[in-house]
Formats: sequence, C-alpha cells, structure tokens
Amino acid sequence: MKKAMTHQAIKHALERRPFRPFQLRLSDGSLVDIERENQLGLHPHTKKTVVYFDPDGGYHILDMALVTALHAA
Repeated sequence: MKKAMTHQAIKHALERRPFRPFQLRLSDGSLVDIERENQLGLHPHTKKTVVYFDPDGGYHILDMALVTALHAA
C-alpha cells in the first residue's frame, strides 16, 4: 500500500509563489489537476480532508489517505 500524501506538502504547493499548477494522484491511479490555488481547500483542523472545486462548479471531498502523490503539472 502506498503512503498517503501529507497535508503539509499540499499546503506548501498551494502557498508557493508564484503559484505553479500541480496534480494529485489518488490511490485508484486517477489524477486531479490543480490549476489555481483556490481550486483546493485544506481542512484547517483535522488535516484529514481536502475539498477540490472542479471547473464545472461542483466540488469533491477527498480523504487525505487517498492522496498518494503530488506531481508538477
């Protein structure tokens, strides 16, 4: 089983200036493209979930345990 990505690594990628797009790889192999820093929200207290806002106006709540890697886009 792959190790989950850390909250701190994702926070660092979101706060990088200038912002650089990146991808999150999920445990099922799928990729989530993060093209803007306001496209992903980290839970400030539990650090166990992230909210992904998709370009179509929807959102997805992701368990941090399902995020296995962060890749530069």
